[in-house]
Amino acid sequence: MALGAAEVAGVGGELASSSGGQHGAVRYAHECFSFKSPSETASPALEALDIIAGGKMGILVVPSTKHATDLLAQRAKQAQHGGAASRPLRIWPLDHLSAANHMDKHRSIQAKFKSGDVIIPLDLLAYEERYHKVLLRAFGGYVIARNDAVAAELIQRYGLPSVTLDGKVSHKGSLQGGWRGANSAKANRMAKKLQADKLQAEVSALEAQATQVQTQLSEVESQMDRMATAALQAELSAAQLAQQQEAVARAKLALSQKRAAAAEAASVLAHLLASLDQKRQLCSTYAGKGDVLQKLQAQLQQARARQAELEDQSKDLIGQVDKLAEEVQSLEEQLEDTDQAQLSVQLQGKQSALQADRRLLTELQAAAALHTAERKEQQARQEEVERELAKLQEEQGFLTKQVKVAKLSLERLHAEHAATQRQMVDLKAELPELAAVCSRPAASVMGDSDPANGDKALRKLALARQKLKDERKRSRARQIPAGEQLVYKERKASLALFKERAKLLSEAAEHLETGIEASRSQVVRTNEATFEAIGAKFTAMTKALLPSMDIGIARIGQAVHEGVQLRFRPSAGGDSACGGREGASWTHDMGQLSGGQRTLLSLALILSAARAGSHTSLFLMDEVDAALDETNQRLVAALFKDVIASDGGCQVLCVTHNAAFQQICDTIVQVTRDANGTHVKLLAATPAGKGAV
Repeated sequence: MALGAAEVAGVGGELASSSGGQHGAVRYAHECFSFKSPSETASPALEALDIIAGGKMGILVVPSTKHATDLLAQRAKQAQHGGAASRPLRIWPLDHLSAANHMDKHRSIQAKFKSGDVIIPLDLLAYEERYHKVLLRAFGGYVIARNDAVAAELIQRYGLPSVTLDGKVSHKGSLQGGWRGANSAKANRMAKKLQADKLQAEVSALEAQATQVQTQLSEVESQMDRMATAALQAELSAAQLAQQQEAVARAKLALSQKRAAAAEAASVLAHLLASLDQKRQLCSTYAGKGDVLQKLQAQLQQARARQAELEDQSKDLIGQVDKLAEEVQSLEEQLEDTDQAQLSVQLQGKQSALQADRRLLTELQAAAALHTAERKEQQARQEEVERELAKLQEEQGFLTKQVKVAKLSLERLHAEHAATQRQMVDLKAELPELAAVCSRPAASVMGDSDPANGDKALRKLALARQKLKDERKRSRARQIPAGEQLVYKERKASLALFKERAKLLSEAAEHLETGIEASRSQVVRTNEATFEAIGAKFTAMTKALLPSMDIGIARIGQAVHEGVQLRFRPSAGGDSACGGREGASWTHDMGQLSGGQRTLLSLALILSAARAGSHTSLFLMDEVDAALDETNQRLVAALFKDVIASDGGCQVLCVTHNAAFQQICDTIVQVTRDANGTHVKLLAATPAGKGAV
């Protein structure tokens, strides 16, 4: 069963919560490491790392066996509710994972080579110590060799398996490699992981920048809050100042009223004092008169009482006036202490600072929005670059093949040109006149392209022609021997023949290029038809050999000439114990197959390709049963007999040392060697008219 990214995250979260978050939870093997910095040092070894890892990068790594059990139980529960899985689920629990550690041996062998000739895969990776066994299981069995010579020395002298930088696998008794298709670089999982690590680093940097911008934004917001608080306090101070000014105005008004009342009381008192003096004078005048005196005394007492009352009122008024004056003085002192102009200036300064902070906040918000837009634009550009890179890789594969064809044609033309040059050298040696003419540039012979110089060029040619005629006459006058004249004529005829052949070769090359271009579509159709025929035979043959699996051949690109690859998946109608289910996805990892299954696939592919073309009369199989059990041996024997029966008269010759497989064959020829030489003995014979296995 295979888990999607979202499903792995969900299951990992549940397992982490159930275990208290110990060591994280579920992750794929390719998530357990990253490339050491700088990551460019691992770029040349990406293809080798991808081949060494094989299908192990899709294995799930869990902290313990309990986590693995819980995960399988959860998957079983999902399957009961209609959940579907795409391929078998492979799990490595860290607490029970074992891995052979050959690092010391590899390092001792590495020290015997030049720097860079032998690379230990784990030296290119960065990982946590708890994932050391995981990476030993995935990468620890091989080293990376710089080239084929280093790989050969590693396997021959030290028995150490290796993978070269260009993807050739060497282990004891085997060498694998070859062309992996034009699109193999796109399928390189390590290259994708390296690119993903770079993108993750860029995303982390962008997130750090976003966090920094958010922090600055928070600081600006806090400054704005402080400025708003200061502005509010300034407004409150201005309101209090206005209230104090209003209280001072009211106190001044009350003071002026009290002063007017005091002045009025003083005038009344003066009037009463004057009246009192008059009455005293009257008292002295009428002292003898008793009644008048009594009345005057009564009036005097009343006047004194009134005077005392007025004096009391005057004292009260004076006290109130003094108190109001003190209050006015106190308020004026407070008003002087509080400089209204200074408060206004401070208020205006704080308001301007607040407006500046608001403008800064607006600019930061715009910068954050611009940063987000640039990040999205960068991601879009990156996706577009990836698509362009894929298209360029496809075009590069096609152009590489075109260049190979052009190089072959150019090599042929160079060979023909060299042969013509050799013939021309021979002719120049025999005909000095021809050498003199050929050594001059075309402009000196034909003249300038200017029409005005045409007559001059013609005159030069006429003079040269006359000189040649004169030279021929002198040559005849010297009486050249007949043998030399005959050789001259033969070589002249050969020169004409060679010129004709050169012309024919040039025309043939043009016709060949035209024919190649015209037959290109026909070749493509032929390739497609051959691919379909081989694919149909291969599918039918593998269905008979491995009924529990769906196996086929698929194109790597749009056309067959771009490459093909094998693919397989559990059969939908197969046994559930074998993983058969609907909706299973195809895989290309041959490392998931056993040795016997790979042998059966190889036989099916060879026989399908051979039977799709012209029929052959003999198939030679060497040790075909080496990796097969008895059941598969009988299947292979039945397959060979079916090929013999369907192809009519062909034979299959198997070289084997397995007695059980020999008993299945129709004819057994025993070959032995001893001191007396080689002996051939027929142990079983096929009835006449039948093919033999």
